[in-house]
Amino acid sequence: MRCLPSSPYLGLEYGLSVQRVMMNPVKERVLSLVDKHAKKASKCEYDREVAIKAISAARKAVLTIPDDLPPNLIRSHALAALAELMANYHDPDGQYTSGKGVIGSLYDEVRFDSN
Repeated sequence: MRCLPSSPYLGLEYGLSVQRVMMNPVKERVLSLVDKHAKKASKCEYDREVAIKAISAARKAVLTIPDDLPPNLIRSHALAALAELMANYHDPDGQYTSGKGVIGSLYDEVRFDSN
């Protein structure tokens, strides 16, 4: 199924995922980790919308990475994009969180992923 990029939640409210065709396997793995965190975000007990928006922003950042880069550079670019996003992200609508922690959790998983 395909998500509409205009949706701030990237289709999570409908259980949709981003359609991927002929993507670099490392980028595919990073996006699978984003999907994993998107599912967690949709089940957050506190500030669910903030978490969903933060993961949506992370997904957009990862999707901007060119597919034709070597695998080691894709992971490096993904980590750099997530670190920059985490440093600059702030959702003022959160009662308990700004969304940085959600992005940080994803960053750590991408960084320490063994696949």
